[in-house]
Amino acid sequence: MKRWLVAPCLLAISLAFSGRGSALLGSEPTLNQISNAITDVELSRASQLISQVKSPSLDLALERARLAIYVGDCDSADAILRSPDLAESPRGAPLANLASRCAMATAGSLIVEDKQKGVWFRIQDAEDRALVPYLTDVILKGAEQHAHDLGTSLPRPIRVDLVRDLFSLAAISGLPLQAAETTGTVAVARWGRVILLSPRAAPEGYPWQDTVAHELSHLVVSRATRDHSPLWLQEGLAKHQETRWRNVQPFDEQYQPDQIAFVAMQTGQQVGLDQLGPSIAMLPSPQAASIAFAEVTSFIQFWIELNGYPALRLLLTDLRGLGPNGVDQGLRSVSGYSLANWDRRWRQSLREKFKAQKLPALAELLGGGVVLDQKISQAVRLSDLLFERGHGVTSSERILPVLSQHAQDGFLRFRAARGFADEGDRAGTERALGQLSDLKSPHYGWFALKGRSLLLRSEKVAAEHLFTLAVARHPLSEVAGCEGQWLRRSQGYAALEVGRPEGERARALCDAARRWDQPR
Repeated sequence: MKRWLVAPCLLAISLAFSGRGSALLGSEPTLNQISNAITDVELSRASQLISQVKSPSLDLALERARLAIYVGDCDSADAILRSPDLAESPRGAPLANLASRCAMATAGSLIVEDKQKGVWFRIQDAEDRALVPYLTDVILKGAEQHAHDLGTSLPRPIRVDLVRDLFSLAAISGLPLQAAETTGTVAVARWGRVILLSPRAAPEGYPWQDTVAHELSHLVVSRATRDHSPLWLQEGLAKHQETRWRNVQPFDEQYQPDQIAFVAMQTGQQVGLDQLGPSIAMLPSPQAASIAFAEVTSFIQFWIELNGYPALRLLLTDLRGLGPNGVDQGLRSVSGYSLANWDRRWRQSLREKFKAQKLPALAELLGGGVVLDQKISQAVRLSDLLFERGHGVTSSERILPVLSQHAQDGFLRFRAARGFADEGDRAGTERALGQLSDLKSPHYGWFALKGRSLLLRSEKVAAEHLFTLAVARHPLSEVAGCEGQWLRRSQGYAALEVGRPEGERARALCDAARRWDQPR
């Protein structure tokens, strides 16, 4: 495709960077240079530039506070911003509020840093420390994949805050609590780091590994564009990139953003690329957030398929030099079309793709797993109570009647199987679990118990793969963290060698899960 405006964009970038050398030649760094270094997550350089400034000012104090927030030192930021001149200023007031709340939320937190691997964790609940090796794996692989695809690397260390609840996530990130609760937000990329809700906070877990990769992508795009990327590009790329760091997993194909975007468009429920507001997490409902994610994901996939990753990297580079209002100019530069033109082409491609197809309703496309009506909820609750009191087979029998109507649901199949497993009935366990091909939805317990079943048949490789999938969804549940094993159950299953997994980090995870996942 034609490329019209490359030279002006690259010239703008070269001018933007021309100030970098001025400080090195002896002149005093400017506030703009300091601010840019912080935004670029070049935090050591930002600190060096600040130290070279001889003339103190309120604006310089604000940048010192912002740098402290970026490195995770909320106490120092809070101390700086207690000055009335700063705390009551238009720029300082929101920072002061954030720093104060962050300092309170992180008091007593545990810092874990691996300088060799370039990762830094602040852990609100020390029991989550067992997740650090698993998080590190995802961070290193995700950062490498994003650097390859997007052309920008993250400076080390890569910082992650691991928090125990949404209150802390809101306090540390600045995201309004109500917005996080409304849209089900579990992670935020802000202030140069990932702020992640502990998997223990979600009763049925969530795909926390892909979530980490998603948020890392936000950091990379923000650094590549100096935070001048529009929200549709940020979120579209994050969704596109969140699984590229790993191999294909079961149920990946269930997510159909093209179908969701098309049905939402046809039924008048679309959100629109330019109607996302300040954050998808601040949209009015989980459904609106899901539709918005599908739209931006579908659009980005369409754009990349036609233009390729080299054009994407050029677009990110151009946005860095063009600034916050340069989206159309950057798009025309690399592709010849404005956002409005691309929006029309994308919508037309969806119409052509699905014109002869009858698609499911939007609720079905957005849904996942069984709907817990009163009958199912009662059966699940009774089964859970019976199981916790050691009535294994009886707990499974309570689930079997509703399972016959929802045989594709892993949530129910796991509950139907675990009682048989608890009493050592391997045949009953196998029947209740079924095969992966029988399922319509994933469940950590199904993966873990099926893996244990395969391991008992000496199918070690297949079992370990399923254990990995279980940990990827709910690592601090006992059945997932302990590879399909559990304690405090009936004596029959103890004969199947209930114990701790092999390997130091797997055992640490299992121990942490057992300390937390107890009847309450």
